[in-house]
Amino acid sequence: MNEQHQAKLESINNYLQQISSEVNLINDKNLEIKLKNVNSYIKQIGLCKKSLKDSTSKAEYSYVCDVVHRGVKQISAKIDSIIESKKEEQNKISSELSKVVNKKKLINYQR
Repeated sequence: MNEQHQAKLESINNYLQQISSEVNLINDKNLEIKLKNVNSYIKQIGLCKKSLKDSTSKAEYSYVCDVVHRGVKQISAKIDSIIESKKEEQNKISSELSKVVNKKKLINYQR
């Protein structure tokens, strides 16, 4: 790979790291902002990939796709983890609400 292609690959790696960083910083208050940032990085990766596809051999482009795929898998695992923890939190809250409703019903029946 020539220097220009190598620079684009480094840019892709940097964007993947930025996405990973943004995902790690997601919380209830900044979700929309972080997702906008992630989408922006994804667009940049797409542009870099398109440029490399047009100017590299199939083998080199395949390597770039593999790099992107590995990064995406790691990020996807992080997002899945966040979703799973939110589901668990939601289930706990739902369970507590259900207990409160049942207690209220028992109190009404005792009257």
